[in-house]
Amino acid sequence: MENFLEDIGQLNSKNLIIYGAGGLGVDLLNKLDRDYFNITLVDDFLHGKRVMGYNVKKFEDLEIKNNEQIIICSRFINQFKNKIKQNYLIYYDDIDNTSSINFDVCSNSNQYKEVRQMLKGESLDLFDALIQFRNLSNPNRKHDFHSMMSRKGIGNQYLTFAPAPRSDLQIIVDCGVFDGQTSYLFSNYFYHFKRIDGFDPLIKKTLKNSYYFNELAEKEFNLIEYGLFNTKGEHEFFINYSNLSGSSLFGKDESETIVVSVTTIDDYYLDQNLKISFLKMDIEGAELEAISGGIETIKRDRPYLAISIYHTPEQMYEIPFFLMNNLENYQWEIGHYSYGFNETVLYGIPK
Repeated sequence: MENFLEDIGQLNSKNLIIYGAGGLGVDLLNKLDRDYFNITLVDDFLHGKRVMGYNVKKFEDLEIKNNEQIIICSRFINQFKNKIKQNYLIYYDDIDNTSSINFDVCSNSNQYKEVRQMLKGESLDLFDALIQFRNLSNPNRKHDFHSMMSRKGIGNQYLTFAPAPRSDLQIIVDCGVFDGQTSYLFSNYFYHFKRIDGFDPLIKKTLKNSYYFNELAEKEFNLIEYGLFNTKGEHEFFINYSNLSGSSLFGKDESETIVVSVTTIDDYYLDQNLKISFLKMDIEGAELEAISGGIETIKRDRPYLAISIYHTPEQMYEIPFFLMNNLENYQWEIGHYSYGFNETVLYGIPK
């Protein structure tokens, strides 16, 4: 039976099993008194590694005792439910003032109004629910949103509206590779393609030590150590060492900064003979800039699009507005893949 962890005070045991050693798991670990709690860290993909001083274990290897509290910290919730026979809590990213939406301002925005007109059916319902979940003035926001997500379920992120595998697919572009998991997922899902291009300025830090690196080395996978932006050159990059996947061209002052090379999608692809068939983008807040730097290629190639739109409140309608006003004959859908505000994806399906 699932419940939601909304306050650390809910925990009724000192013995915790944290299922998920990625960004959510690390976030929870940073909030816990780790001297007080006895913590076992579990992850299906990262078992055998060390994360924040813990040896990550595999769930199947555990002998779970009655006094242990299981907390799921992952967007792969559906994969875990069948394994867990005990009651468990779901930890999610709740909003704060920086990620909340002023609904009065938002609802009067012409961009917001136009986006709502372009969405239909379940995608419009989900878009409205996500906006309300970010609306701190709505007292029912958590209950209504969690009820909706429990009914709806969490599907395959980036692939919910992807094209069926077929022989004419050319380039699969993964913008924001991190540890290579999504690139590996795409390689197995599409299986017929010319190559996968993976962009990430931290590839040497994140992928070379990843389980997926050796797996991808056996495939047509092209590592590209660039950030994506609307101009070509160099750009300051903010590294979040407590959660490398959250590192970004737009960071916080307390983050360590380095200088990275950036390019544009147009500069990289407009002179190439092969076309982009599928474009996924999750680059921690720089999506709009990267899209604007690639809009001519996107117009030419008309790829399927899977674009993250959750890193700032304004992205929820600014990115859809930009794409909807620059691309013709696309169907637009929304997917969401967590019980928090993270992991919202805009899909563009060429007609």
